[in-house]
Amino acid sequence: MVDISFYIFSLLLSCFDIKERKGPNTIMGTLFLFVIVFGFLENRISLLSIIFFFIMFVFFCLVLLLNKNSIIGGADIKYFLIITLYLQPLVFAYLLIISGVIQSIVLIYFKKIKKRKTSPMIPTIFFSVLLSQILLR
Repeated sequence: MVDISFYIFSLLLSCFDIKERKGPNTIMGTLFLFVIVFGFLENRISLLSIIFFFIMFVFFCLVLLLNKNSIIGGADIKYFLIITLYLQPLVFAYLLIISGVIQSIVLIYFKKIKKRKTSPMIPTIFFSVLLSQILLR
């Protein structure tokens, strides 16, 4: 059930990010609650996932405090935090590598070819989650 919830809400967030360049807090909060509730019910959330969640939370808070002109938005950060609870730690490590490569390519495309200042990152993060899960099954 946690997988179905994650995919549906991630798809909704991706559509909002593409069309409106934002990730609504209501969808983000609902996704977070579903991941927490179903993650605990299905024994998918481990102590290590919770530790990763807090490490990522502190990391992103520091990034935002130190770099006020960051290109990463609030919805991207919230989505990454939810992913730390959703994915197992080994898969999350692969996700960071895959996501870094895909996001770099997308950013280059939007900055150099499309000449835009911003690009939708939630869809690329979601695609990276799917790809990392497929590769590690």
